[in-house]
Amino acid sequence: MKAFATLQAMLALKGFSLHELSCGGFLVSRWDRTAHFSDLSGVRQFLQRIGGDA
Repeated sequence: MKAFATLQAMLALKGFSLHELSCGGFLVSRWDRTAHFSDLSGVRQFLQRIGGDA
């Protein structure tokens, strides 16, 4: 999934990791903080909020 890999790389540049969950959805994490998103659109919006280019 190219969109997932692109977002994963862009988040990595900001120090975050992105994981696809087996139960559905996506998990963004950094240090001891996590955020759950139901789709990649939510992940993309999160990236924009933290100053990334999505």
